[in-house]
Amino acid sequence: MVYLIFLPLITSLISLVKIRALLPQKLMLIIMPLIGAYLSLKIDVNHSFMHHIFGIKYEPIGRSFAIFLNIMWLMTNLYAIGYKKQKEYTTNQFKKLTSLISLSVFWAQIAAIATNSVIIVFCYEMLTITTFFLVNFDKTPESFRGARKYFKILMASSIGMLVPFIILLNVSLENADFAKLVANNYKSFVLLLLVFGASKNAIFPLSSWLNAAMVAPIPVSGLLHAVAVVNTGIIIVLKFYVYIIGFSLPHDVLGDVIKIAAIITIFLPAIQTLRTDDIKSILAYSTISQLGIVMFGMLTLPKDKFLAEIVICQLFAHGMAKIILFFSAGEFYYLRKTYNLNDYHNMIKQNPIIVAIFIIAALSIVGMPPFIGFYTKSAMIMSEVNHVNQLILIASSGASLLYFIKIFGKIGSFKSEDFKYDKVKVLSFTRLSIVSCFILLISVSYFSKEIVVFLWNK
Repeated sequence: MVYLIFLPLITSLISLVKIRALLPQKLMLIIMPLIGAYLSLKIDVNHSFMHHIFGIKYEPIGRSFAIFLNIMWLMTNLYAIGYKKQKEYTTNQFKKLTSLISLSVFWAQIAAIATNSVIIVFCYEMLTITTFFLVNFDKTPESFRGARKYFKILMASSIGMLVPFIILLNVSLENADFAKLVANNYKSFVLLLLVFGASKNAIFPLSSWLNAAMVAPIPVSGLLHAVAVVNTGIIIVLKFYVYIIGFSLPHDVLGDVIKIAAIITIFLPAIQTLRTDDIKSILAYSTISQLGIVMFGMLTLPKDKFLAEIVICQLFAHGMAKIILFFSAGEFYYLRKTYNLNDYHNMIKQNPIIVAIFIIAALSIVGMPPFIGFYTKSAMIMSEVNHVNQLILIASSGASLLYFIKIFGKIGSFKSEDFKYDKVKVLSFTRLSIVSCFILLISVSYFSKEIVVFLWNK
């Protein structure tokens, strides 16, 4: 039973098998994530050799992420099946794409549920290497430049800061005197190494990799840069912060540097969205800004047993809504052959259902009721004891609304022209994926408290 945590790896390997008929693979891409999500909920490896040898353990943070990751993996696979037809990928290209996506899910999942720091870093680095090939999947000069920048920033920061953090951590665990020295004098320095070393969290100034990676195909952008990659960075920081460092941000120069970096991460990307009309770039900047909110909340919320729950809920609320936005942007591109917002007039007439879903998902990210984004952001704001921090979180919602209004204005605009766009009537796999994500978003919005309580009591 414990071997089934390797389902994404098994899926990746089977995807490469040369079989002419694609139907068995498509069925596998739907069934495997469902099994993975169920097992993440039910499986217990805490007393098996997997825990004792490899440090695999389903504690609440890791279990929650594993369930969420498998569900989003399913939605991505549904989208990828339809995307193959849209992009006219060959069978081999489709197999390679889904294999790399499954492999990325595997590395992200193991990194999240591992308790062995060496295993965590190894999986973190393997995730970077695997996703490099996904970012450069189309093999154009533009995709290679984006993938190279993506790889350089993530690898340099992890080798330069995350690896030293792990070394300091392991030395501290073996030497009580050294651990006391670090706790008393260098806690903020160690935290700085962690926060900036795990730069998949897209904290300023190490966030430019995310925008560079937007050259990737839409299924890759949706899963990896709204869910798997960025969330893995946050989850790693959260686990070390909660279980090892111990909740509190030191009130010194380095502690202030980390806090200021998180604030800049929230507001600078919102300003940068005003300079571009490319919808994928706007969504990339939005992702950076929302991750800044998560990091800011994690670092400033008071020491409380509910800190992890609030951060996890905000992270997943953003991930669910953002993957809808990316997939919807892919639909807009399919209809207009461009990501330029200036060419999206009459979109609401041509594809009203997807436009409506896009707007609702965006409002969830902003934090508008009655969607889950409202509950998670409200919980963060009400949990803050510092009024300045509360104002920063409130202002972050205003910043989010600013760039989404820009998109709403373009896709909701009408323009008289001789050319008439055909109204979308067919429910393709891509649209099925978007609608499924939307139903999940609405469902979670109304059962968020029950879900969190259930997972934290597992």
